[in-house]
Amino acid sequence: MKLKNIKHALKHGLFLQEFKKWLGRHVDFRFIPYYLMEERAFPGEPSVKDPQGYEVRILKGGTELQDIVRQNPSVYTASWKERFEKSHLCVALLKSGRLAAYCWADPEEFNFSPRSLSLEAGDAYLYDAFTIDAFRGQGLAPYMRKQCYRILNEQGYDRFYSVSDLSNSSTIKFKKKLHARILRLRLKIDFRGKELCNLAIRNYAGRNKGQP
Repeated sequence: MKLKNIKHALKHGLFLQEFKKWLGRHVDFRFIPYYLMEERAFPGEPSVKDPQGYEVRILKGGTELQDIVRQNPSVYTASWKERFEKSHLCVALLKSGRLAAYCWADPEEFNFSPRSLSLEAGDAYLYDAFTIDAFRGQGLAPYMRKQCYRILNEQGYDRFYSVSDLSNSSTIKFKKKLHARILRLRLKIDFRGKELCNLAIRNYAGRNKGQP
């Protein structure tokens, strides 16, 4: 790991997460302890910082996607086009037309490899939430999440499932602040592209109908 990357990871509490990525790239070994979480929008949720000058909207494919790619080539992957074709929703936070943060929602499947399960009506799987480096440190993640709830509520969704890496303490903290609850702790281990295991470590809540 480069020194500047280590400093950045330490500053934002992401050292373990970045170290695991380094292992994945250089040793082709991945161990991912993660929480399965249930999120909902509740009346009277704790207030979060309301940054000024940001626009929240659902992104579309086509020309808008091309504009995003042109402005932020480092965050674009070929899978984005495929996600739009599958009718996944991309809720984005923009400032002066520039992408600052985003979160994807799959309204049909809870799809965290190797698990792929159908969801019930009104459920959505939230994944790939990300804040662009230039906009980190402004408290955008919890604000983005709350706005994501609001927009998806308007689309007819009221219960959300997500996965949180155990090493990403800041994400777990703000999700809990927004009343998310932990359902399970699991451990996924891959080596050289093959999954060695995906174990259930602990259940925090009884499995109810509709839970992945």
